[in-house]
This record gives sequence, C-alpha cells and structure tokens, in this order.
Amino acid sequence: MDIARAVAPPVFPARGHLSTHLVQFYDHEFAAEGVARFLADGLAHGRAAVVIATPEHRQAIAAVLAEIARGAPTAEAVGRLVYLDAVDTLQSLCDGAGEPTVDGLQRAVSPLIVDLAARWGRVHAYGEMVDLLAAAGRIDAAVALEEAWNELLLQHPIELLCGYRLEAFDADEGSQGFRRVCGAHTRVRLAEPQRTADAGEPAPLDAARLAAELRQKDRLARHAHEQLAELRGSQGVLAEAAERAGSAKDEFLAMLGHELRNPLSPILTALQLMKLRGGGELERERALIERQAHHLLRLVDDLLDISRITQGKLRLERRSVELAEVVAQAIESVSPLIAQRAHRLVVDVPHEGLLVDADPARLAQVVANLLMNAAKYTPSEGRIEVRAEVEAGEAVIAVRDNGIGIAPELLPAVFDLFVQGPRGRDRSEGGLGLGLAIVQNLVRLHGGTVVAKSDGLGRGAEMTVRLPLAARVRSGQGVAHGLLASHGSGIRVLVVDDNVDAAQTLAELIEAMGSEAYVAHDGPAALLRAQELQPDLVVLDIGLPVMDGYEVAERLRRGGFEALRLAALTGYGQPEDRERSRRAGFDCHFVKPLSTEALQALLASVAASPMAGSNGLHVSLA
Repeated sequence: MDIARAVAPPVFPARGHLSTHLVQFYDHEFAAEGVARFLADGLAHGRAAVVIATPEHRQAIAAVLAEIARGAPTAEAVGRLVYLDAVDTLQSLCDGAGEPTVDGLQRAVSPLIVDLAARWGRVHAYGEMVDLLAAAGRIDAAVALEEAWNELLLQHPIELLCGYRLEAFDADEGSQGFRRVCGAHTRVRLAEPQRTADAGEPAPLDAARLAAELRQKDRLARHAHEQLAELRGSQGVLAEAAERAGSAKDEFLAMLGHELRNPLSPILTALQLMKLRGGGELERERALIERQAHHLLRLVDDLLDISRITQGKLRLERRSVELAEVVAQAIESVSPLIAQRAHRLVVDVPHEGLLVDADPARLAQVVANLLMNAAKYTPSEGRIEVRAEVEAGEAVIAVRDNGIGIAPELLPAVFDLFVQGPRGRDRSEGGLGLGLAIVQNLVRLHGGTVVAKSDGLGRGAEMTVRLPLAARVRSGQGVAHGLLASHGSGIRVLVVDDNVDAAQTLAELIEAMGSEAYVAHDGPAALLRAQELQPDLVVLDIGLPVMDGYEVAERLRRGGFEALRLAALTGYGQPEDRERSRRAGFDCHFVKPLSTEALQALLASVAASPMAGSNGLHVSLA
C-alpha cells in the first residue's frame, strides 16, 4: 500500500508559474516512502529533484529512492538530484532576528532552482525546514516560510512537497495554525502509519498520541470538506474561463499563422524568381535564405497542427496509397537538410505491396518529421536509414540513424509536447519540440502506433511506425504529381493582394512561367480589372481592405463570371476556412506561401480547359 496515499485531499486552484505546493502530515514515523515516490516521479519524467532534509531523513529517503528509482544514483552523480541540509539551509535564509524571509530564500535556494530548471525544465523539491520551525513551536515562522516559498513558485516551475509531524500541532488550540499551514498549500495529504517489518501491522501508538492524531485528522477532514465545497461552487466559473481561454488561444494561433505567412509568401516567391532568373553569384545566399524561410514555415505549420489536433479538428482525406509514394514525397521535402549535413540516406522501400488507407499528405508529414528529427540529431556525414516492409499483417516504416541517441530517462517522454533531446547552446538543431508529438497523433488518427527505441546516448535511435494494411487492392494506380513540364502559356491571370510585395512577386513568377499577369490591391479595383481584362484565372487574397476576398468572389460569380477560375490565397488553412471559400465560389484554396509546384499545376489545369469554370468540385492544390 502506498504509504503516502492522500486522505480526502483538497485540491485548491493552482497559483502562479504552473507550480504545485503540497503538504504531507505524518506521525512520529517519518514518511520516507511518500517523499521518495514524489521525487522518483519527477526523475522518471526527466526533471530535477532537490531534497532539503535532516541527515537522518536524507538517509531514509535515499534508501527508498535506491529501490524505486533505478536512475537515482546517476541523477545524483550528474547533479540532477541534489541534497541539502535542512538546518544549515534554514539558518542561511533567516534574518538577524532568526526569522525566515523571502529575500533569504531567494538568496539561499533560488540560484540552485534556476540552474536546475534551465537544465531539466522542472524541479521536484522536498523541504522540511518548516517542520523544524513547527517542532520548535514557531508556527508563525513556518507559515511565513511557506508564503516565501509561494513567492518563489510564482517565478519558477517547481513541484514542492513540505512535511510536518502532526505532533507539532498538539498545542494548536482552535487549529488556527493548522488551518494556516493548509491554506498556504495547493494540496494537502496525510501519510499512512508505517508498518512493522515482521508482523506487517501498524506500529502501536499510545493512547495520548492516538488521541492527538485523531484530533488532527478530524481537523484535516473538516478542512478538506470546506475546501471541496468552495471548489464545487467555483467549478462552473473555472470551466467557463478555461473554455474562453482555449478559444482565445485557438484564435491567436490562427491569427499568428496568418500574420507569419503573409511576409513569408513574398519572400519565398522572390526567391523562386531569383532561381528562375539565374544569378549564380548569390546562389549560396539565396539557398540559405530559402532554407531558413522554409524552416520558419514548418514551425508555423507545427503550431497550427498541434492546435487542430488538440481540438479534434484535424481531418484526414484518406485514399489507398503505396508507402513508396509517401516516402518519396517525405524525402523530397527534407532533402535540403539531409544534403546540408552531408548525411548518407539509405532507402529500402518496395515500390508495391505496402498499400495503406491513409491521407497521403499527412502520412508523408509523419515520415518527413521522423527524417527531420533523425537529421537534426545525427552529426554531419552520419547515416540515416528508411525501410518499409510487411510484418504480422501490418505495414511497418522504420527510420533509423547513428546519431546522438536518446537517454533512457527521456525515452518514455519523446512523443510528449515540447520534449527535446539535449542540444548545444547555439540550438543549431532548431524546432519547438512538436514534431514527434505530431507524429504520434497523426499515426493514431490512422489507426497505427509509433514507438521509439535507442540503446542510449551516442548509439543512435530508431522510430518505428505500424499501420494497418489496406483491406482492398487499389483499383486504379495513382500518379505522383511532380513538377509539370508545360507552363500555362496564354493564360491571363489577375493577382489580387493588398500586400504589394506579395502581389508583385507572384505576378512576376506567373509571367516567368509563360502567362500574362496583372495586379490589383483591393476588392473594388479587382472587380474593375476583371471587367477590363476578362481573365482566365483570379488568384485572390482573402484578407483584403474595403471588401474581403469572399465578397469579391461572390460578386464576380453574380456578375457573369460563372466560368472564371477563382483561387483563394490566404494565411488561413483550417477546414472551416476551406469550406467557407468553397461556399463563396472559389474553385481551389491555397495557404500562403503558394509553392511553385502548386502554381505550375494550377496554370496548366486552366490552360488545358480555360473555359471549364466552376463545376462544383472544390479541389485543394496547396
């Protein structure tokens, strides 16, 4: 039985820096197992741990940790598990009158917490300095130290557990001190009595001791019920606040994606123009800018994907597809990074026989994220392998590298949000720690699993994805779309965007592909230019001044342009955004920046059937 099992623990609203402040009351037998389990939980999640205890209690905690946390000795050796003496630390944070202060705690403990948090993310800390004060009858000083800890918790990501002997409150008439101690914490729990080694029964208590403990337990239970009643009254308010905060976050991420895509669009289009026009003197610099712009675009996409996944709004467009097509698409997207680092890429994927029912774009994103992760954590000239096969009735894709590997304590958490392996101070690997979390969620949406394997640091890593094989044989072989050789010769295109740079560079790129291009910067001007030019295609930004792109599209359709091809161009790419553009009369929906391949395919399709117009089929080429 867990010796630190909570007895009716009240849960109070968390404060400050997403930190937690717990208190555990115990009888005269120190609850070493409860403390050790709290610390072991932090170590198991790759966090740091700090123990501020007397030598006797430190020895008891260390003994239990050695049994339940296999990595505790290693953690202590590398400075991730730190022990401090409670008496010495308490003296260092008190003022001249012997009273604990916020400044003293900041001076004595904060530098260590800051250093550990910077290296390990969060810190699990146990302290019994307050117990020393309470045992000396200084309940007020203990409460003052608890409040000082709360100030520190507002600034740093700490999970703090404090311990008190129940006998310290024997003389606490009216339980005022006991209530104040409970009120200084976000969670309260009561340790069970220790059991004897031979009989397996609770250690005997004398009648006076038992009466005192029962009195304190009754106070604790009544306090818990009071706090739970308060929580029930505020639960509805908190739920509404959480919902509003979630909606605000989603709106912010959507706006962030839009605002970041807007400047990226003309940058990438200008780079494509530079590539088409030659100019070898600056080719290295152009390629560098393009790589970094695409990296920024991937970060934006990752943020938006995580938002959609957590909201359950990500939709898969499934079809039967060979894994060879998916892997080829993924390799194409990450080949610049692999080439930059001079990695040797070995691919062993059969062209046929691995048919899955999947969203090809999303599954390619899975493989690309795994390849990108391998490339980031494999030194230059390293080896990356991609293999696929049928195993136990499933399609299996494995990406293996001979890079820096994964530490055992980090391995269980590699697919969690924002988890990243060790990296240098220059953060040359980049990223937000979202790639593998996206992989796991996308694989689950496809009905599959993904696991990570590594023999330890310096020994590489392997990520294995398992997916159900398609239940049916593909009736028609799909064709992978590469760059079209034919340009949209003779097509008249109107580009409408209030971002002058974006409109001009896109028009120049269209002209470089052999079509005529004209520009307008707002809705009314677009309607006039359309009447004058009678274009075959309008590439229309949604976020326009005066009237937005939806209204412009609707007016064009009502004004006799039923056969005109309309392409929406926007920073918004959520399913509801695509559905709204379809209802407004658009034939296709592009998310900025518009790739050269997608533009080339669009121009070619219009050239092949310039008067086809809108046939009710809403396609997405982006």
